[in-house]
Amino acid sequence: VIQIFDNYLYVQYESQRFGYIDDVEFLLLPAEGSGGTSGQVNVRSGSRVGEADFGVNAVRLNRLADDLRAKGGWEITSVTQATNQNIGSRIVRLLVHFYR
Repeated sequence: VIQIFDNYLYVQYESQRFGYIDDVEFLLLPAEGSGGTSGQVNVRSGSRVGEADFGVNAVRLNRLADDLRAKGGWEITSVTQATNQNIGSRIVRLLVHFYR
């Protein structure tokens, strides 16, 4: 974890094989009037180096989505070629809706 603000989290992942750094950002946007019990989270996962990430960012975000779905209270569309044209490119985005 590199930075934490009230509604923002910035994390860096390092690849085990080559030591490349990927940046992952989370921005929490609570629904108006919900008291923070519902809203959405915008997630961005991006590789710093190269033209392609070979799907690593999509795999990372889908694993996160699966974990959140298992906890309950999260509506998440998985990152697929149909939902995100950037699969395999350096930057992948995910929109997460939550409710409690």
